[in-house]
Amino acid sequence: MSTGITQSQQIISLLQASHIVPEVLPSVPGDLEGQLSLAYPTHTIIPGEHVPRVVSKDIPVVRFKPFQESSARPGDGKFSIMMIDPDLTHMNDRLSGQVRHWLQPGIVFSADQDEPSAGGEGWWVGKVTEKAVTEYLDAHRYVFLLLRETASSAPQATDFPSTQRTHAASFPKENENLADRMGFNAAEYVEKKGLKVVGVTWMFVAPDLESLVDNAKIGVATVLDKVMGK
Repeated sequence: MSTGITQSQQIISLLQASHIVPEVLPSVPGDLEGQLSLAYPTHTIIPGEHVPRVVSKDIPVVRFKPFQESSARPGDGKFSIMMIDPDLTHMNDRLSGQVRHWLQPGIVFSADQDEPSAGGEGWWVGKVTEKAVTEYLDAHRYVFLLLRETASSAPQATDFPSTQRTHAASFPKENENLADRMGFNAAEYVEKKGLKVVGVTWMFVAPDLESLVDNAKIGVATVLDKVMGK
């Protein structure tokens, strides 16, 4: 009988080392099925890796490879992907809450490959190309959750106010209101919707000069929106 560490146990150990458990997910996901990975044009992210902001500015290709010990296959069912930042002004920022950057439901993987064969009719929440905008000088964790849907659990656009969503994943709004996307709790949303966390990956991204300038502009725009009642 093998006593080796399984692939899922390796991911769980990394989740705990980076404090994704318990700071983002209150407990170890019991339904992990495979390795979620993000392939940017110049680099594929390893879970918990520190990467330069410039690497993360493009929209990534999402890949999902079932663990060797898992009976699940990429073509089984539909999935949602969610991306959050739990470290807006400091690590594990409980006051600001998590920032929801990206949510897209209805993802289907081809049965013979680990890349999506079809994207759902979902929406970007915030511009994923601005996900590395940070407010302080330490690296943020950007956490990606792959969520297994059921017929009754898929995220809906009406789960969020209209100011926090766009109509299609391919048409992100130029200006999403950061203040409206703060205060999110991924674990509570997943539980409420009846979704299952089947894959997780994350990266640490530190700000650069461009991101600090961008952040100042977004902060001013957010304040103005609130003053104007938008």
